[in-house]
Amino acid sequence: MSAPKVIFIDEAEFGLAAYDADDGLTKQVALRFTARGGTLCDDVEDADYVIINTSKSDWRSVFRRYVSGNRIALSSDWIDACVSTGRALLEGDQYGGYRLQLHDAMPGPEHRYEGIVSFVPLVDMWSLTRI
Repeated sequence: MSAPKVIFIDEAEFGLAAYDADDGLTKQVALRFTARGGTLCDDVEDADYVIINTSKSDWRSVFRRYVSGNRIALSSDWIDACVSTGRALLEGDQYGGYRLQLHDAMPGPEHRYEGIVSFVPLVDMWSLTRI
């Protein structure tokens, strides 16, 4: 049996670093990620992506706790979607994720979360529609 195709790499062919924010990944899904080039980080500060299990009832609080301006939040379904496609679905693919952005002023009512930091969605990772 051959080794799985390495797909969890960026344009420079570096492995994608992700943090399992809520221990929502099953061992099988985590293995699919790491066997195909991805790295699961022990510390969120080392990760470019935060994987969130959106089927858990507290996913919104996990999202607010871990996502920042330099990390993108992705649903745990992202890993299987990438494996099915045969490549990592990244920002250029407009695949669902959120990146937070600091605002000079308080965000308006159109933002879902209050505070000085609010998200600027690339694509809504739950409905998979471009925003």
